Amino acid sequence: MSPETAGLVLLLIILIAVFIYLAAERGAGLLAAWRKQSALSMEGFDTNPRFNKRILWDDPAKFYDDYYVERIDQAYYPEGKNICRCSDLYKSAFLRMYPREKTRTLLVGANTGRFLDALTGVCPEVTGLVRYPKLKDIAQRIAPKSRVMIGEAAADPDLFPTSTFTHVIFEDRSLYEFNDHNQRKVAIQNAIKWLEPGGRLVLRVVDRDKFDPMIPTAVPIRGLNIQNYLSQRKQDSKVFFRDGSRIETNFTPIPSEDRAVFREDLYDKTGSLMRTQIHRWSIPQKDAIIEEVSRMGVEHDQSVSLAPCTSPHESYEIFVKGEYRRILGE
Repeated sequence: MSPETAGLVLLLIILIAVFIYLAAERGAGLLAAWRKQSALSMEGFDTNPRFNKRILWDDPAKFYDDYYVERIDQAYYPEGKNICRCSDLYKSAFLRMYPREKTRTLLVGANTGRFLDALTGVCPEVTGLVRYPKLKDIAQRIAPKSRVMIGEAAADPDLFPTSTFTHVIFEDRSLYEFNDHNQRKVAIQNAIKWLEPGGRLVLRVVDRDKFDPMIPTAVPIRGLNIQNYLSQRKQDSKVFFRDGSRIETNFTPIPSEDRAVFREDLYDKTGSLMRTQIHRWSIPQKDAIIEEVSRMGVEHDQSVSLAPCTSPHESYEIFVKGEYRRILGE
């Protein structure tokens, strides 16, 4: 088969998959519209009579039990899904400036450990910070070469001594998973304190109005950005697990307040709704974050697109803490 024919066959397969996906989504359109309208009530969500029978959790401290962490690991961080390509980005974008043997990296928001494991292939000394015991257990299992700790970057400035790390990374959505804007600012200020002079602060930042909020495994073909084929950004997604259980999500931005609500509905294998979880995010626009962090005494060094990881509206924003030339020996 010639390369031209192979290319046409691949394109045809992709178009068929997209058509099937969109047809299924249209069949569920009324339900999706109802869910989106429900999410728009946001702060009144708890008192809406339509949800009186629903088990609603609005406190992340309750979310992370064994049932949930195993499912988010499968749904949000499937093994090999873009993680290895991101480890290449780690190396080329910001770790190359240090000799490998001298890097000491902190990953804030290690979650289930997939990105943490990628970092251990690049850095000799890696620490992951998580908020909840069940996340610590799974992250340590998936990234056994790392050190995983429980703690909150916004809560304890003395969690690590000053100048402990060469790199501090806020990966995935960890930059936004704070209850308010001030908590995010404090977390970044503490991260800068924990950096040695010349160290790098790396923030994974999204374009709030364009990034893909769908669960990675909810697209028909792995590595395909389904948003490119839609006239309007899709903000709902659904993932089924082998035992028949599923997670359905909805992302609802509140631009006027620089906030967003991310809702998860968890269903058991019989199709019964188990519980609804509400994540409240502080999510300013990208330029506002860069300006905010630059006022904290660090220099914005570069922006690295995550388009190679099929995330075209996301980037690593890299900042350098003082004494840059002395540390690098330039």
